[in-house]
Amino acid sequence: MTKISVALPVYNASANLRPTLDSLVAQSHRDFDVVVHDDASQDDTLEILEGYSKRMSLKIIHSSVNLGISDSRNKLLDAIDAPMVAILDHDDICHPTRLERQAEFLEANRDIDICGSAIIYFSDDAEIPIASRVLRHPAHDAEIKTQLLYNTSMVHPSAMARRSFFADVGSYDAKFSPAEDYAMWCRAALLGKRFANLEEPLLYYRVHSRQTSNIQAQRMVQNDIEVKRLYIRGLLHGALDASLAELLCPYLRHSNQAIAAALPNIVPVILALNDKVPCRATYAKLIGAAITRNIV
Repeated sequence: MTKISVALPVYNASANLRPTLDSLVAQSHRDFDVVVHDDASQDDTLEILEGYSKRMSLKIIHSSVNLGISDSRNKLLDAIDAPMVAILDHDDICHPTRLERQAEFLEANRDIDICGSAIIYFSDDAEIPIASRVLRHPAHDAEIKTQLLYNTSMVHPSAMARRSFFADVGSYDAKFSPAEDYAMWCRAALLGKRFANLEEPLLYYRVHSRQTSNIQAQRMVQNDIEVKRLYIRGLLHGALDASLAELLCPYLRHSNQAIAAALPNIVPVILALNDKVPCRATYAKLIGAAITRNIV
């Protein structure tokens, strides 16, 4: 089976890193290595990593200054030459068959460039009232690309891609952080890369109050809208979105009056996109849900 490299950025990760590394040690697929970028951690992250060096193939890249998550991920991509790249965050946990199942799928489906999986949310933070639940995004390429008009439609740390995917699509763009993964998926979709999501949960996704998306909430909203604008513009070959990006943003709510005022300009864009999206049925649901969600 094809060699896999797990791309793992870490920064002050000591609180949750061991379960993540244990889940890699327990993988049923054995032909893999873990490439870690330690982004100038100030806790005992590096010592924890070094303690696992005899339990699996582990390459540690250390930065003397903090680069940020996007540049940290790019350092990893520069260091990896394996045919398959599995993305992972330092506080999530892989199902024991994750690498095996995704590698098998990509080998059996040569037309697919990247695949994610369903995930199971979990939290050991008593202040976060979240029950374990499964999140499934659309499984097939057309639905995934259309769903990108609303959200990422692929959970980033659940993804495994061919190395050629990143060679063609390019690096993570720090100006879109913390939505740099969303920006990459939309750029890849416009370049014709093909997506899939496995319906079985292969990643346990930790929820906690220190997550980047929580800490940088306002920036997340701004960059989510900007990514949508660029994606819509790409689908429409340069035409402006007339505030459709704001309507589709899952983090915003609009009043009836605001929607009524914006619709005359947005409707032509909605109709134009209907001829460009890969899946019209998914698109119709997205538009209908966006309008219904904002009716108060």
